[in-house]
Amino acid sequence: MKLKNKLIQTLSAATLLAALTLSASAELPDPDGKPADISKPVKVFIIMGQSNTLEMGRVKGDKEGTLEYAVKTEKLYPFMVDEEGNWTKRQDVRNVHTQGSGGPAGRGGVRRNDWLTVSGGKIGIETGIGHHLGNALDEPVLILKSSIGNRSLGWDLLPPGSPRHEVETTDKKTGKKITLVTPAYNDKVRYPSWT
Repeated sequence: MKLKNKLIQTLSAATLLAALTLSASAELPDPDGKPADISKPVKVFIIMGQSNTLEMGRVKGDKEGTLEYAVKTEKLYPFMVDEEGNWTKRQDVRNVHTQGSGGPAGRGGVRRNDWLTVSGGKIGIETGIGHHLGNALDEPVLILKSSIGNRSLGWDLLPPGSPRHEVETTDKKTGKKITLVTPAYNDKVRYPSWT
């Protein structure tokens, strides 16, 4: 199992670095450091996925495959560091990452809510995408990422105004019949019954 996780982590990092390498060929300019123009409507981009959207790219380390190595040794992604060698912070791209089942008693919640920058030991796909969007658009950008996994557009992620759905099933632990209920707009039941 450890080997499988290591392989997945290595492949994810390689994929992320490959994507950043391809995008780096466009020679992005350095972020201007200006705050977003809040008089313009916010452009919202949703990244939705499972483990493929988690932060799997390693940042630290002086070895091939890390972001630090790519920036310092291979001289890639100059737009990601300022003149002093610190990670740039985009004041025009907000990065919000949620994870979990939500609801008042749900697990998860907001994992990240900050201006786009490299912080911590890992990065995800939103880093490269955010720099491109910030340069391409004059409006403020919001990247909303959810890595909850195992979700369905026809059950968990219904648009506002959707009717409730109820499904009767048997609880595997207790053997009792239970009713699963989706959240619904303008309904007293705002969260699924299983949260």
